[in-house]
Amino acid sequence: MVEKIRVSVGTLHVIGLRKIRNFNVKMSVAYLLTYVNSRCTQNCLFCAHARESKADLDRVARAYYPAYDFEIVFKHLKKAVEDGKIKRICLQTINHPKVFREIYDLLNELSKLNVPITVSRHPASYDELRELKKYNVDRIVIPLDAASERVFDAIKGKSVGNSYTWEEHWNGLKRAVEVFGKWNVGTHIIIGLGETEEEAVNTMFKLNKMGVEIGLFAYVKIPGTKLQLDKPDINSYRRIQLAHYLIKNGYDLSAFEFKNGRIVRYNIDKKILEEIILSGKPFLATGCPNCNRPYSTESPSGPLYNYPEIPPKEHLRDILKNLLR
Repeated sequence: MVEKIRVSVGTLHVIGLRKIRNFNVKMSVAYLLTYVNSRCTQNCLFCAHARESKADLDRVARAYYPAYDFEIVFKHLKKAVEDGKIKRICLQTINHPKVFREIYDLLNELSKLNVPITVSRHPASYDELRELKKYNVDRIVIPLDAASERVFDAIKGKSVGNSYTWEEHWNGLKRAVEVFGKWNVGTHIIIGLGETEEEAVNTMFKLNKMGVEIGLFAYVKIPGTKLQLDKPDINSYRRIQLAHYLIKNGYDLSAFEFKNGRIVRYNIDKKILEEIILSGKPFLATGCPNCNRPYSTESPSGPLYNYPEIPPKEHLRDILKNLLR
């Protein structure tokens, strides 16, 4: 029996459990997090829930996920679905010994809402993946978080006392694609953990060839976590966003030139490139259908790393100038 669940404050606003002033972004995904009154068994350096973290357990990146009684949340979710406000549920999970049972208990209830469900979790076996499909889960996300094996090991692998490995995460993604099909599997890449732009591009290209959707995130420093880095350079992030969009739309690695790990040129007709940039599409939040995760990695006052909707024209003109200078 599920008693509690963590819910993003944006979701609480949409379903009527908490009001946020001046929150005008349309949001149709309910972001939930499994509730555990303890820390994760793993120790990812950037994560508030890590084994050795001292951070507030209500935090996920910049966002707050306070705990609520599940019955109350379910009642409000049901009404929001019926009203057409919620079109997808994203269930994020904390790794602990009973996580499998907890996920299935939650899905047994959430599947009654008759909306597609995404489950974000560590690599799963074939049997576990097939079991998830029985509960209205149409997408699985296995976060790599790091853009290279070098960075993975430093912040999420054996170097920090985790059981996670780069190889097993890739194997987990391959298994998930076999069970759920291409483009029904996703991963997260956090930019700003020490990767080069070239590493990020190569990893995104490999993921795209596999049919794995990529959710790009900008690193956010959370007080109390082991990792305390500055936010990534916004222009570097824009270059990676543009590269992701180009790869997603069929361009191969020959479209990029690098120097010292940085993108220095796009081998694309300048007029076409300008049209792509001014469309604003490369700079939208990426991930599952309907996912725009407003302000998960930035303050509404800016700068916005991931836009929840097409950026204003004046923002796009500035982005164009900075990307093509």
